[in-house]
Amino acid sequence: MGGVRRCLLVVSALLAAAAVAGCGEASSSPERVETQLERQLGGNPKFVECDRSADQPNKRYTCRAETTADRYRYVATCPQPGRPCELRRTGVELR
Repeated sequence: MGGVRRCLLVVSALLAAAAVAGCGEASSSPERVETQLERQLGGNPKFVECDRSADQPNKRYTCRAETTADRYRYVATCPQPGRPCELRRTGVELR
């Protein structure tokens, strides 16, 4: 019984250390932002691509989207991991 208790203590200590270090936090990914943008555009966009920002890689993304009629540029700001990002259109090119 003492070995099981010691093992559980070690595992809980490792989990606590990982949480403090931020390893347990799920950050936003470009794929999640792309999916959110596709839903916002509705229909089937021809092309959606998001890249991480150099200054805030887990919170800010620059995105390009293309539909059959127009091309759009967006900035996505993701304040909290796992929550929807704020999408702001920064440009449009009409065809």
